[in-house]
Amino acid sequence: MQLAVALDGAPAPIGATTFDPYGQLVKMLLPRAQSIAIYDRMGLPVWLNDGVDSPELHRILQDTLLQESTLQGVEDGFSEVVDRDHSAYVFLLRDPDGRLLGAVGILCRESRQGGDPRPFAMVQGLLRPALECLQREMLAQYSIGDLQRSLTMRDRDLELLLGASQGDPASESPDDFAQLVQGCVDHLGCSVGALLIPDKNIAVCRTGQGIAPRTGAEVLTRTHRNLLAWSQLHRRTMTVNQPAESGPLGSLPYKVLSCPVMHGAQRVLGLLVLFKQAQAPDFDLRQVRIVELLAR
Repeated sequence: MQLAVALDGAPAPIGATTFDPYGQLVKMLLPRAQSIAIYDRMGLPVWLNDGVDSPELHRILQDTLLQESTLQGVEDGFSEVVDRDHSAYVFLLRDPDGRLLGAVGILCRESRQGGDPRPFAMVQGLLRPALECLQREMLAQYSIGDLQRSLTMRDRDLELLLGASQGDPASESPDDFAQLVQGCVDHLGCSVGALLIPDKNIAVCRTGQGIAPRTGAEVLTRTHRNLLAWSQLHRRTMTVNQPAESGPLGSLPYKVLSCPVMHGAQRVLGLLVLFKQAQAPDFDLRQVRIVELLAR
């Protein structure tokens, strides 16, 4: 049985390719398997068989995936006695670099009541063909997902850049600049963004969703003089992903990306600056290049 969505209704991180053949192969190789569950690396089920559903198996899988980074000695997986008649086997699936892809959990009935569970290595050997195929499938699914996200991100980058380049420079208005700054804030996941060009009396400030405009004004009041001075002195982009207690920005609890707006190759007219909250993802090289293009 394929699961298209996670238990909370959010889309599963990997694609919708059916895992039925792999589940059926596991069942064929291990006829005593009663419950089979395939989980992704986020701890979400992507496939369950139509047999006995075991809440205990789901608990073991979810706990394992949530704690995987701290577990010792479970590179490939482990077995665990569930009750006197059943044992659970958990197999961790990894990419060639050892990063977690997901896990397979199997609730297996023992050959005799109260009997000792079969060694984990024996069951792993029986299932190796299925596990290796499933591992390759999951790796392909994640690679496709990463490619789709990358293409979507690049499409949004192009939309932002094209939107900024389609205006007539001779007729640009404050609304045009406000739209550009808001586009940067929304597209790059920022809390505050601003375009400051003192000689032209341009001062545009926009905030992200859920951030009060007053917050943006307070951030700029604290930083704009130092940012302008730094840009005029260095004439290059400033990227601060580790908020510090000292330096040109003082104790500012934000990540900062500040790009100078140049006249020719020497004179700094102003700057295009973006602020992210300290816990937000860093400004990466792609984002720096986009903002630099917009600043030009």
